[in-house]
Amino acid sequence: MKQEGNKAFIKGIPLGGYLLAFLLLLGAAYWINRQIHIKALYMDDLYLFSFFREQNFFEFSFPIGQAVRFRPVYWAISYIEMALVGADPNRYLHFNIFLNSLLAFFLFFFSLKMTKKRILSLSLGLLFLSAHFAYYQIGQAIGILETLALGFALLTLYFLYRQIDCEERAFGKMLLFSHLFFFLLIFTHERYVALLPLFYIPLFFRGKQTEVNTAARVQNIGLKEAEESENAKALDGAKAADYAKASESALSEIATAGKQYIVVEQGESESTSVNTGASTSAYTNASASASASAGKQDKLESQARKRPKLLPFFLPFVQAFLFFSIRSLAIGSFVPKGTGGTEVQDGFSLTKALSHAFSQVFYIFGIQAGPDYLAGIPWEEVGRKHRYVIYASIAVLAFSILLALVFAIRKGKLKKEFFGKNILFLCFIALCIGCSSITIRVEMRWVYVSFAAALLYFAYLLGNTGMPIPTFFALLFVCLRFPAEMKYRESFPRIYFWEDQERMNSLAEQTIGKYGRDYVLGKQVYILENNYKMSKFYGDTFFQVFDPEMSGQGTKIHFIKDFRELPSEANLYNSLVLKEVPEERAYRDITQEVFPNL
Repeated sequence: MKQEGNKAFIKGIPLGGYLLAFLLLLGAAYWINRQIHIKALYMDDLYLFSFFREQNFFEFSFPIGQAVRFRPVYWAISYIEMALVGADPNRYLHFNIFLNSLLAFFLFFFSLKMTKKRILSLSLGLLFLSAHFAYYQIGQAIGILETLALGFALLTLYFLYRQIDCEERAFGKMLLFSHLFFFLLIFTHERYVALLPLFYIPLFFRGKQTEVNTAARVQNIGLKEAEESENAKALDGAKAADYAKASESALSEIATAGKQYIVVEQGESESTSVNTGASTSAYTNASASASASAGKQDKLESQARKRPKLLPFFLPFVQAFLFFSIRSLAIGSFVPKGTGGTEVQDGFSLTKALSHAFSQVFYIFGIQAGPDYLAGIPWEEVGRKHRYVIYASIAVLAFSILLALVFAIRKGKLKKEFFGKNILFLCFIALCIGCSSITIRVEMRWVYVSFAAALLYFAYLLGNTGMPIPTFFALLFVCLRFPAEMKYRESFPRIYFWEDQERMNSLAEQTIGKYGRDYVLGKQVYILENNYKMSKFYGDTFFQVFDPEMSGQGTKIHFIKDFRELPSEANLYNSLVLKEVPEERAYRDITQEVFPNL
């Protein structure tokens, strides 16, 4: 029997191929995000760090009765991340890029599983990385929240997809993993509890007999192995025609006896002789081996039939019960909070929710549907050439989908499983859009999961409808959309939190970056004016991030209106003085200028 040199997740692709794909995606992620930096923590990042500094792992991850949200999975992983990052905030960027690359690789794997098209799948993974929806995942330390939620959501989708047409013996495993990742998902971000109805789609659209003649396939393997073993000894080059006749004759007898249809690969075409006795012996041994394998398979199928059929229908109710019960016990409320500390039920409006939903649809197709402080650049300000590229990408997308549907009809693909998978993708996208449209605004980071699912759905239609040159259409779409996404990224500095992050990066550069951690920690930092509106909490906590012991060694930020407010003990050796440079979103070190003149 022929042995494979390398194991593979998908037949024909060695593990080395997957490693190469991941490294390519990782390298692309670093290049795409080369202009993003995290050199200091501020706002929500610094607020979360303050809890990390004061609490142990269990207090941080399970703040029973002390929080308005309950996200233990996210908090636990954040705690581990902060422990690994230590006193170097720059590492958050590397963590974020690495995790986003893992997501892109999983999208590549999922697409490859559906289409068996490597270039198509890799190109969609690259487009996923380029999406400007990743601004929060990459640019903020707590971006890991959206990254984890997106990852668990896609894993849930993958195992739901596999349930529709997997073999009966694998169904239980797919069901288990789909519920496991969904449980992790809803305790990472509560809004995804809206995806619960998806669990019924595979149950309704799963084929009655998904394990098509598995026993026949096992028998075929047994025949082939025995045939190769015996004929290798007895045959010394049989003619192709004689060998084929002998194979067909023996095969016919076995198929008639077992009432199975079997396909056996024919031998090489340049054999010169055949030993009929050896052939008969080979097929006799193969028949016995296949019968044993078929018996084993019958036993497996019998066990599968004994599995409870109602359990899969009942499990979503268990998930809902656990979600609401655990939240009620942990924080006293099972109703998810809205954005910015708002209550969902107080600000909910059906008209507004529909408007937000349509905005997300526009975002997915590449049309900016929000104001500059949320989208970076509104559609009204997008250049004409940029718009034409977006319109062209939409035209390619529409034509590709239409062509895919036409070929699906012509080639008889419109079967139960086909409808189930289409409905699964569409409902996943719709529910992800819906659950993030009921709050006070739409942020692009919430669109990322819907965009990822849309790319996977596009891959499914291209690779499973029998349409011609699917890779060409995928590459054409990516070649249009990729530069448009990169162009959108140029407007990141206009997003609401970007200015504060750039200011804090500058503050870190002018202190820790310029003088080093050991020189700065222990000194006092004075800033002329406070037009950036930094609070006392941020001033007291800012330098604690850079201290391995998280104390800051007494270093704090103080604000003065002019140099006369400097303490009398302040000098070149125990103080640093900076001034704001608003036009550059920066600070400038003026220590050397100040103290010689005192």
